[in-house]
Amino acid sequence: ERKAAAEGLRESEQRYAELVQEAPDAIVSLDAEGRFLSFNPAAERISGYSAAEIMGRSFVEAGLVAEGSLGKGLEELQRVVSGEGRPPFELTVVRKDGSPVMLEANPRLIRRPDGVVRVQATLRDVTEHRRAEEAERRAEALRSVALLAGAAAHEINNPLTIVSARVQMLVERVGPDSPLHGSLQKVLAATERIQDIVGSMALITRIETAASHEGLPPIL
Repeated sequence: ERKAAAEGLRESEQRYAELVQEAPDAIVSLDAEGRFLSFNPAAERISGYSAAEIMGRSFVEAGLVAEGSLGKGLEELQRVVSGEGRPPFELTVVRKDGSPVMLEANPRLIRRPDGVVRVQATLRDVTEHRRAEEAERRAEALRSVALLAGAAAHEINNPLTIVSARVQMLVERVGPDSPLHGSLQKVLAATERIQDIVGSMALITRIETAASHEGLPPIL
C-alpha cells in the first residue's frame, strides 16, 4: 500500500510537471525573498529570458519587473508569504529586449511539510487586451467630442445665420461710401469664416457617426 501510494504520488507529480511545462501561461515559483525556483517555457517565451538566466535570481535583481510595478510586486509577494490570500493583480514586466509586457499575476502560497514556504504565480499576457481596451476608450472619447462639436455647430449656426443676413443687409443699405462700410465688411467676413468652421465641425460629426455605425476607427 505504501509503494502504491508513493507511485501514485510520483505519477501525480509527473503529470503536474508536464502540465506546467506545456501551459500557455507563464508559471513560476519563488522563495520568500522573490528568487526564482522554477521558470516554465511560457515564461521564457513571454520574457525573452531562458530559465538558466533567471533561476536563483530575484525578480528585482533580474530587472524583470518595470520600475512602476516593482513596489506592487514586492508588496504582493510579502502579503502572499504572510499567508494572506490575494486576488489577481496586474504588473508590467520588461522583456529581455526592453519592451514592456502587461501581465495578470495570480499568486498562491505553497507551504511544504518542513515549514518552508514557496510562492507559485501564474502570469497571463494581457498586453493586447489592455491596448484594445485603451484604444476603445480613446475612440469613445473622440466620438463624444465629435457629437459635442456637432451639437455646438448646430447651436452656433442658427444665430450666426441671422447675424450674417442682418450684416449683409446693413452693408447694402449704407453703401460703399459710408464710413461704416469697411467695418461691416470685416464683420461679414468674420461671420463667413465662422460659418466655414462650423460647417467643418458638422461634417466631421457626420463622418464620425457613419464610421461608428459601420464599426470603423475614428478619423480624429
